[in-house]
Amino acid sequence: GSEMCIRDSVQELFPSLAYAAGVIASPLIRNMGTLGGNVNLDTRCRYVNQTHFWRTAIGGCLKAKGDVCHVVPKGRICVAAMSSDLVPVLGSLDATLVNQGPSGPRELPLLEYYGADGTKHIKRLDGEVTREVRVPLPTGASRARYAKWTVRKSIDFPLVSVALRFDLASDSVDAEVTGVSVVVGVLGSKPRALTRLDEVVGQQLSDPAVAQTVAERAYAQCKPLENVPYDAPYRRQMIRVHTQRAIEAIVAGG
Repeated sequence: GSEMCIRDSVQELFPSLAYAAGVIASPLIRNMGTLGGNVNLDTRCRYVNQTHFWRTAIGGCLKAKGDVCHVVPKGRICVAAMSSDLVPVLGSLDATLVNQGPSGPRELPLLEYYGADGTKHIKRLDGEVTREVRVPLPTGASRARYAKWTVRKSIDFPLVSVALRFDLASDSVDAEVTGVSVVVGVLGSKPRALTRLDEVVGQQLSDPAVAQTVAERAYAQCKPLENVPYDAPYRRQMIRVHTQRAIEAIVAGG
């Protein structure tokens, strides 16, 4: 009853969020997991995801009892990757996070909850738990989509991910873009919201130049690190590819 109505409402109002929630890990993990858990997901790094013997052989890393970052050897902070599927999507939808702690509730824009240090990438205060994630209802016509690239179609964390939202002058992919939000994940310890996207505002979303421009902006502004499997230059190319494919899929969807 009510659970079905809530699910249908999320799918109708926030299709990119519904899709992202449905491609996290595996059915078993999805049935056990929570929205708050995915928002507070720990960072991961290829140098941590090894046996104890392997980690000991290199003296550990900043995230695992060492004092060196093997991804960026001269770096002062850990750059383990934040691989949550929901965070880029929620960021693209202008979500707000509400944490509850000993001093009461604390509200902040969701993207401001994340920092650049992979050992403490969330700005959670002592004693806090995540109580709510608030997503504003769309005020007009829009299109949104989430794309993740993985080796396998299930279980895997994304190797790169991109969440997109286009606000439109009317409910058609041939309408002019009035606003755009693109958030990319799996770069470092926090997601990256793209800037300098004003060029596509005023253009028709169905114009192929929009997909090409946004994809090139994503490629130019996002530089993955060698913190998860697969070479960073290849992952960077995948950001461009999946951003363009995502927009083309939105247009094809009408």
